[in-house]
Amino acid sequence: MTTHYEPQQYWSSRLTRDFNLRGVGHLEYNESYNFWLYCQKRSGLDRALAGRSAGTSALDIGSGVGWVVQYLLGRGFRVTGCDIADVAVARLRDEYPAAAFFPLTVGTDPIPRPDATFDVITMMDVAYHIVDDELWRRAIGEFSRVLKPNGQIVVTDALGSQSIQEAEHVRKRSLAEWEDAAEAAGLRIAQVGSLFRWLSRSSSVPGWRHVPDGPRGAAEFLLERMAPVTPHLRWAVLVQAGPSPR
Repeated sequence: MTTHYEPQQYWSSRLTRDFNLRGVGHLEYNESYNFWLYCQKRSGLDRALAGRSAGTSALDIGSGVGWVVQYLLGRGFRVTGCDIADVAVARLRDEYPAAAFFPLTVGTDPIPRPDATFDVITMMDVAYHIVDDELWRRAIGEFSRVLKPNGQIVVTDALGSQSIQEAEHVRKRSLAEWEDAAEAAGLRIAQVGSLFRWLSRSSSVPGWRHVPDGPRGAAEFLLERMAPVTPHLRWAVLVQAGPSPR
């Protein structure tokens, strides 16, 4: 597809302007709303990484402002992170000296690590910003290369019945597309779970547009648990093809 979206320029500009949860979250809302998005992402990671213990080697793709890095370090994982934006890599190296960081354009650059290096790879809210399908598939193949046997890759995307081009910089893919790409990379999808049902919708949704960001985020966070509807974003775990390691 033809696009004017230049990922490195886009994310460098965005993170230079807002090196906070809004800078990596939903731009229609302030940081107080985005706080609740990341509370829900923590819940998704808790479920996806259940059973992983301290000492697990983890690679975080698209580390941004370091929220996932902080989460992984808090669990006692040995963490490596990467990002397309040099400003992110520089600041993350200062803020998280216990982790290692390198610049990476996902799907274009090879990951500078040997085969079978990591137990866990996290790719939270990154895959759907790779709008070029060839680069997206190449990235999945590269993740498969550096994943250890019995390792797992945690991703977020639509993972529903249809693929959706929401914006020039957002292409959300279906479960069928993910299954096809995973199989081509020697992987399979082992788990899929709901991430966002109420959170992270457009700020102009009828009935909510006049609710302040912070209270709206808190209310929608509660609705995620109390009023289940069809999710518009899900998390998935990919593992090497073959019998489940668990």
